[in-house]
Amino acid sequence: MSCLITGCDKARVYEKNIDLANNKWPLDSIQVYNFEIGNTLDKYNIFINIRNGYAYKYSNLYIKYFILDSTNTIINSNKAELFLMDVKTGRPLGDGIGDIYEHQFQLLGPFVFPKQGKYKIKLKQYMRDEVLDELYSVGVRVEKDQTIN
Repeated sequence: MSCLITGCDKARVYEKNIDLANNKWPLDSIQVYNFEIGNTLDKYNIFINIRNGYAYKYSNLYIKYFILDSTNTIINSNKAELFLMDVKTGRPLGDGIGDIYEHQFQLLGPFVFPKQGKYKIKLKQYMRDEVLDELYSVGVRVEKDQTIN
């Protein structure tokens, strides 16, 4: 019965998607995800989940991310470009139902957290628009790397 509830996803350490108010992501809105790492011997993959509408006006989405430890020290930070539509054809990428599309992009991995404890990931849209329309949700997934060395 617990497999039905949890989905039997043994790799997942943390996953949360935040719905954006009115399907908009303002430039000054930072999405924050809090999670805990219990084993520093494991390697982890970190993903970004995006759900957008067909009417999203760009083929890509730039984000800035920050990974902070329990003392709010940034341990990793960078900018990432995520492609939501095919650049040449404009065809939506990802999995879609109707005019809504879901994407999962690997941000980092395999990644080793330096110590056990609480961490947070902060995401900020990094486009030129003050407000991005047709973005429904933004999420983070942290999972144990399943690659055999």
